[in-house]
Amino acid sequence: MVYIVIGCLILLSSALWKSGSNGLRVFAAFTGGAVIIAGAFLALVVPSLESAGKGRAVRVRPSPPALTIVVRGTPGLRFRGHWAVSTLGGTSAEGRIAGHVPHRFTVAGQGSLAVEVHKLVGPGKLQVAIVVNGRQVAEQSASSPYARVHVGYTSNGVS
Repeated sequence: MVYIVIGCLILLSSALWKSGSNGLRVFAAFTGGAVIIAGAFLALVVPSLESAGKGRAVRVRPSPPALTIVVRGTPGLRFRGHWAVSTLGGTSAEGRIAGHVPHRFTVAGQGSLAVEVHKLVGPGKLQVAIVVNGRQVAEQSASSPYARVHVGYTSNGVS
């Protein structure tokens, strides 16, 4: 900041300088401009270099958790269901899932996840799990004919 002020004073004095050679005034104006540029460089770049040298932690915004619905159980078992994601801010997303065991679905969005899956045939076991960033956080299962499985997850744990 001091360099910028000094550069401005040199530049101003060269503009107000009435006597002497024209070359000397141009030299003073050039010097004042150079001092202003150097001051701006020092004011902007040096503090960031100093803070980097002090080992300050850089904040990195964490990526939203990857929400995955895993359907397991009796191989080939047919199922159908739906999921819904909601956040405290009121945004939400929802979708339908269907297929045969085993199957994985990645859900777009972040927040609380609720899943309901039901068997389309009588016999067999149906397991539904929620995996967040590679870690299973919730699971429910059922073996009764045409059973419905409800499983949920919030950032505070299982709902």
